[in-house]
Amino acid sequence: MNRMEGVFLQMLKQYCWLSLVMGLIIVFCASCEDTGQHPTSTSVGGAVVETGYRIEDQDDNNGKKEIISPQTTFKANEDFYFSFFNNEPFGEDEVIVELINSDTGEVKAENNYEVDPEGNNVFDMIWFNTPGMYKISVKVGDQVRATQEVIIE
Repeated sequence: MNRMEGVFLQMLKQYCWLSLVMGLIIVFCASCEDTGQHPTSTSVGGAVVETGYRIEDQDDNNGKKEIISPQTTFKANEDFYFSFFNNEPFGEDEVIVELINSDTGEVKAENNYEVDPEGNNVFDMIWFNTPGMYKISVKVGDQVRATQEVIIE
């Protein structure tokens, strides 16, 4: 084998390795394709809705429940918690929580919670039967104070 053939074979080997690596990168990137679903949240005056599998009392013993390891993706028919913190006393004796289909705007469930007007925290266990994107909307009086979208797989 002459020198030109050796150089050609070496270049061919490098090209094959480069092609293999590039192919693997393309396959990896294609498998990480964006689904287009990105949960959003809204807040008025620092109010917040969080969701997760575990909920615990906060250390200051004021009755506030806090989600441990918040997340926004859950399985269909799987129980999880929401916790709403208003960041100020409710000033009302009722808080309304709506579970809304994000695609259609259809209210799938609504629950009225009797609360202490001096309180500022509501929590409960929820679930969704059908995969999709849903919004948890919390209203105090006539104002939506916070929302959080979740993905149900």
